[in-house]
Amino acid sequence: SVNLQWNKNTSANGYVLDKYDGSKWVTIKTFTSNANTSFNVTGLKASTTFKFRIKAYKIYDITTVYSAYSATLSANTDPSGMSGFKVKSKTSTSVTLQWNKNTSATGYELQKWDGKKWTTLANIAQNSATTYTVRNLKAGTAGYRFRIRAYKTYGSTKQYGSWSNEVKVNTNPYGVGGFKVKSLSSTNVTLRWNKGTTASGYQLQQYKSGKWVTISAPDKATTVSYTVNGLKANTSYKFRIRAYKTYGSTKQYGSWSNELTVGTKN
Repeated sequence: SVNLQWNKNTSANGYVLDKYDGSKWVTIKTFTSNANTSFNVTGLKASTTFKFRIKAYKIYDITTVYSAYSATLSANTDPSGMSGFKVKSKTSTSVTLQWNKNTSATGYELQKWDGKKWTTLANIAQNSATTYTVRNLKAGTAGYRFRIRAYKTYGSTKQYGSWSNEVKVNTNPYGVGGFKVKSLSSTNVTLRWNKGTTASGYQLQQYKSGKWVTISAPDKATTVSYTVNGLKANTSYKFRIRAYKTYGSTKQYGSWSNELTVGTKN
């Protein structure tokens, strides 16, 4: 849409508004009062240039007399709004955002909320780009906010569409470091790891019968060891661990550690 306006013509009874359809001028509205000084033209195509003109008229008995047309007014419509804006993937320090291609756009502006104001992260100069990775975020942190809008370039001017809905992102905790054997016997092994500074707790798994099975999920970041009992002597076992961060009632997990292979004693 485009909203047109003009000054009231006190000598007129009304106005005739025309739009150029590419080959000829077509009247789109006849105003029967000179009090009308604006009109919203709807149903237009996004990211397109349109031309308009207007003239006044005066009615004398049965005769209508028209003024000259105004100068032609060119109006460039904005690109359409964005759709499909969401998180594609995330790590402890980055998030990859994605959106649907906007066919009416030249490119996109991506912004991040810094706690006080919106700041531009990227001006993406191709409408074929539909993902962007934001890096250098803090691990295990809630409430990162992002938004995006399309723009259309007319000459040297960028004309912007509406902002997308905000996407809020909680980053994953860091991976678990220092995962190793603390002690072992013929029937048990005690595993240990470094305390996770961005974690709420951990998920420890053992490989059993062809699949990974959770054997412990302590809900304290201060828990840094676990003893696995009931093992067989002189047998090889595999373990892995990852941290999680609790956001409300949701656990968000970091990356798995390297697998740790442990052989029990005879």
